Amino acid sequence: MTLRFETSDHSGVSQREINIDSSKLQAFDILDLKNGTAFEISLSDAFAEFFKDVLKALLDSRVKRLYLCMRNHHYKGSKKSGFVKIRDSGMVNQYISLAKLYKLEINLIDLFPSCNKE
Repeated sequence: MTLRFETSDHSGVSQREINIDSSKLQAFDILDLKNGTAFEISLSDAFAEFFKDVLKALLDSRVKRLYLCMRNHHYKGSKKSGFVKIRDSGMVNQYISLAKLYKLEINLIDLFPSCNKE
């Protein structure tokens, strides 16, 4: 695995190559190397999982598409599910837009959309 971002000193010259032992990294739930697609399934706090999973995908140059699959549950007393909180967050949408600059497409998947019906 190589990092998506190169390091360089102030002169603009790339520093030595860094070898990363990918066995020590937290793996994606599903990683399709042929298509550059990673899937993460969040069964807990979807908001916290979002940022961790996006960071993993940004650091891994093999990942071109990230699918974040979230379950619906009431989020810490609010009437919004974890998925709805993520989908409607301005900050999350800004991260999704910024990730495109680094050639990373992020897709949010609602595992149980019928739970969001009023």
